[in-house]
Amino acid sequence: ETCIVQVWYVDADEDGYGSPFEPSIETGDATTCEVPVGYVDNNLDCDDFDGDAQPNQQWYLDVDGDGYGDVNAVLEACVPPIGYVLDSTDCDDYDATRHPDSDWYLDTDGDGYGSDSGRISSCDTGEGTSPFSTDCDDSNEWIHPDANEICDGIDNNCDGLIDNDDPNLDIYTQVPMYQDADNDGFGDAEYIGHFCTSYAEGSTNPDDCDDENDSIHPNAFEWFDEVDQNCDEESFWYSVEYLPNSFSHSETGTSFGRYLDAYDIDGDNKNELLISLKTYSVDATTASEEGRVLWVEGDRAIDGSDLSEESRFWYGEPDDNLYGVWAGDMDGDTVAELLVGSREKNDRSGAVYVISSDANSGMVTERALWTWEVPGTSLRFGSSLLRVGDVDADGLDDVLVGASHFTNGGSNRGGVFLLRGSDINAQSDPTMGTFIGGESNGDQFGLRTAEAGDIDGDGVLDILSSSIYADEGATSSGSTYLFSVSEFLNTDVVVADLVQFYGEAEMDKAGTQLSGAGDVNGDGYDDILIAANDHDENYDQDGAVYLIYGRPYSEYDLMNPLSEADAIFIGANQNAGFGDDLEALGDWNGDGKDDFVIGSYLADPTGNNRGLVIGLLGRSYSGRYNIEDIADFMLRGYGSNHRIGQGMVRAGDVNEDGLEDFWIGSYGYDGYTGRVTIFEGRTSN
Repeated sequence: ETCIVQVWYVDADEDGYGSPFEPSIETGDATTCEVPVGYVDNNLDCDDFDGDAQPNQQWYLDVDGDGYGDVNAVLEACVPPIGYVLDSTDCDDYDATRHPDSDWYLDTDGDGYGSDSGRISSCDTGEGTSPFSTDCDDSNEWIHPDANEICDGIDNNCDGLIDNDDPNLDIYTQVPMYQDADNDGFGDAEYIGHFCTSYAEGSTNPDDCDDENDSIHPNAFEWFDEVDQNCDEESFWYSVEYLPNSFSHSETGTSFGRYLDAYDIDGDNKNELLISLKTYSVDATTASEEGRVLWVEGDRAIDGSDLSEESRFWYGEPDDNLYGVWAGDMDGDTVAELLVGSREKNDRSGAVYVISSDANSGMVTERALWTWEVPGTSLRFGSSLLRVGDVDADGLDDVLVGASHFTNGGSNRGGVFLLRGSDINAQSDPTMGTFIGGESNGDQFGLRTAEAGDIDGDGVLDILSSSIYADEGATSSGSTYLFSVSEFLNTDVVVADLVQFYGEAEMDKAGTQLSGAGDVNGDGYDDILIAANDHDENYDQDGAVYLIYGRPYSEYDLMNPLSEADAIFIGANQNAGFGDDLEALGDWNGDGKDDFVIGSYLADPTGNNRGLVIGLLGRSYSGRYNIEDIADFMLRGYGSNHRIGQGMVRAGDVNEDGLEDFWIGSYGYDGYTGRVTIFEGRTSN
């Protein structure tokens, strides 16, 4: 067919619309109807060099200028309107940071800045997101790029600079600093400028009394010497008030802090603490002295808490004067038990209760798993309590209990009884079991009993038990007996066959306190301590403590005068209660040898009856010492009548620094409400 002559227009941008401004051509004849390449049959294009500029084109308003328009703000036009774009997928046309091709970031702390690790699509944002990824700590709302840089050891504004190194630092957070030449954290009086406290060349404290010695500063420990280590103008005593971590008690007259025991009952390497309040009265107006035993968890923060309100406890009946120790697992249920004694029970016959550490608070007679007692006998059963482990190898832990007035065929000779775990639910009369009885009338054997450690190196626990009124050396000079706990597996043991250490002089009452000392001299054998706080040396009742080194039993005589002890320590004051408490510390200062402390609860250093805890570090001692000539440290009570030194117990490593710590009681603190303070181990030069 013959084609009609057609006018064609140039379509340079190939959008289907031709240019009205470029020359057109005509085609059409009898032989061809083909469209010329690059031409169309209309001239409606408004810009033949822009494929998007064409008739009826839809444009979308782009208010925020991010290249993405609002689908609801459409305009048809050939020429692109100013402020319009072809893309209609903007998710927020008033925020240029939000469109389909941009990311936002999770803003966890809500400070307006997110972290690059929390990248999300900007069109999926909600509360808790940000267009900025420059937060350097998205867990702290006070740290972000617009924050104020202050003196706190933190890069507050995320510019990589901290404190004094940041030129944007708020100078009003700086403090006066003083020259710290020995870098011990304390400066002298030389002012060096205002800096952040992180400034390593100075200190905020100008109270260093020797800025050339880093072991002398206000926070230093005061050793018992002629040097004032802690700058308090006192070169001998170290006050317990400097020790920050303690427990308190709000009720008066309970003896809180006088009787302590500690033991890791759950195997977590943290010792649980038992505090016995022998003079506690349920009704404070009656002074009936039921006694109360408080349990403090090993992982509890030592934060000054009032334990009269915040601890589990068990209490007795009127005039029971309860006190307790940890017993171990006596019934085989994998839960540790505690042993609670009352030597005043049943008209001083005495009684001993075993209670599960899982028991709820309450009266001891209602919570006890088992009770040992012999009513009507006046034995004072429960005079002393001691855990000794599984003596008879039956899988159950056993305990020793002293009865100071056990007759043993005479009068008040005393005795020490083995109470077996297998006795629970089977045997309640301790006299039907194994015991060692006192030798002479009035000796009161078993009034004091203590672990001696492994004295002879045979791997078996050894025991100390005293008869403070024994007359071997002189009238009531006192005697202490050393024997293996395995002796209780025999049925015919008498004290006359045991190794005995007897007092030096009449009325010394040697054995008023006993303790294992650990291996003080580092010879591989554990050593023992025996106190005679009524001993007279330089003053009336200045007291004596005897250190006896461990060795095989064959190297001891059967009868050993304490005057020949390996070392003898004499108290410094009359009637000071020197030796009224003794405690092994373990390796308190980290030198590989065991250390120990001696209490002197009535000592008067700069105050009436403040009391002292006297520390001696492990080394080889030999001879007779006045305590002030040999002591390594002396802890002084807070104030008059605070009476520290009559309640101490090894605490284990409470602060996990590798050094042994111990508890110190101050039952006279704050009007006799009492306090218990942790004394942490520390290295010594």
